[in-house]
This record gives sequence, structure tokens and C-alpha cells, in this order.
Amino acid sequence: MLKDKINNFLYPMDKIYKEHKELKELVVKRDYAEECYMKYYKEHIAPLIREEKTLRKELLAVTTKEKAIIEPKIDVLVEKRKALESSNDYCEKQEKYQKCRKKCLEYIRGNLTDKEQNIVYNFGNFEGLSKKEKDEGRLYENKR
Repeated sequence: MLKDKINNFLYPMDKIYKEHKELKELVVKRDYAEECYMKYYKEHIAPLIREEKTLRKELLAVTTKEKAIIEPKIDVLVEKRKALESSNDYCEKQEKYQKCRKKCLEYIRGNLTDKEQNIVYNFGNFEGLSKKEKDEGRLYENKR
């Protein structure tokens, strides 16, 4: 009994996941979707952004002739980045992540008590939630 109380104190999410197995499944799906989405971003889009920033810094300390060379490179990088951000593959990954995230939040708002919601928001890897989203979740629960 004391061991259970200590575990509940040290690992508050474990107790919630035991009681709400569907939430655990939703969180796993959300985490996987986020991982796929971020992997694509880090491998394809982030390098372009870093290179663009580097070129923009170089642009500040170059001559007019060099600017004429660097500016088209920046334009090409921006076009590539925009093309990747609007590609079907990236949009699908982003959309899948947003859907999984939304399902998680709906489950949390609809099935957990206020105390459990606070635990999930504070310990459950929901750092992406803004204060407004957390408050909206509580308002939704209070209206029910």
C-alpha cells in the first residue's frame, strides 16, 4: 500500500495510464506521428533553414558583387523550403500528427477529472499545449 502511494507520487502518469488504457494508445500514436513529422522536418526542411540563415548573415558583410551571387542562392533555398513544406508527404505527416493530438486532447477533456487533467498537462508530455488550450480544456469540462 505504501509502495503504491510512493509510485503514484513518483510516477503519476502510470496510474492514469492503468485506468485509461485508451489514452495510453492515443499517446503512443500521437508520439509516433510526431516523431515521423519531426524526422521529416529535421532531415529536409531544417538544413535549408540553417543554410538560408548562414547566407543571410554573410549577406550583411559582403560587397555588391557578392550580394548578386548570394541573393539568388537564398531565393532558391526559400523556394525549395516552401515546396517541401507544401509537399503532400509533409502535409500528410503534419495532418496525421494534428489529428492524433486532437484525439488525445478530446479524450483528456472528455474522460479525465480535473485532477487527472492537471497531472496529464504537467507530466504527460503535453508541453506543446498553450495555456489557452489548457484553459479551454478545463472550460469544456466545466460546461459538461
